[in-house]
Amino acid sequence: MPTAAAPSYMNGSGLQPNDESETTTLAIVTKAQPILRVHAALICAQVIFGFGAVVGKLGVARFNPLLFALLRELCAGALLLALARCVDGRISMRRRDLPLFLACGFCIFANQAAFIVGEKLAGAIAGSAWQPTQPVFTLLIALSLGWERPTLLKSTGICVSLCGAAFMVTFGADAATDSSTATFIAGNILFALNCLGTSLYVICSKMALGKGYPA
Repeated sequence: MPTAAAPSYMNGSGLQPNDESETTTLAIVTKAQPILRVHAALICAQVIFGFGAVVGKLGVARFNPLLFALLRELCAGALLLALARCVDGRISMRRRDLPLFLACGFCIFANQAAFIVGEKLAGAIAGSAWQPTQPVFTLLIALSLGWERPTLLKSTGICVSLCGAAFMVTFGADAATDSSTATFIAGNILFALNCLGTSLYVICSKMALGKGYPA
């Protein structure tokens, strides 16, 4: 008995053109969702950094800035440890990875100590203006290690970020702080070290995540 010819709107796979289009669209949307969540999380982090700079300025005005940083990190560490145990269960570390985690801890210490003292010297606005340079430092380190390849967009992003931070620090200085010039410069040097410490922490933590440790 002769086999009926397939309708003209069907292809060899049995899918209609509309089905193929919907499948492609679904794949694109599914792939884009994690990227959107990553960017949303990064934007929220930057907003929290901004609020943290203002709250930190209120804290360091009342007592020792390093003690304030210690108390803040103790609270944050306890919360992160509790969250990690709830999400991933028992957390263990391999002995050979101890230097990597010590490096992460030192970078966080340098980051927080430099920011808190710098905020006391130069003010919250200058500190917030420096924060966009963190991905710049990270990218420069990755480029120097050969992990990333330089492109026009990356170079443009570096220039725009550095120019924006320089503009905020230079022209917002008088409104942001009443400190002396030398004190203000010292505070901005500490903010640069703060951002460098953050970038080094990001790189070290990325290495730790690559070894299978949970976020």
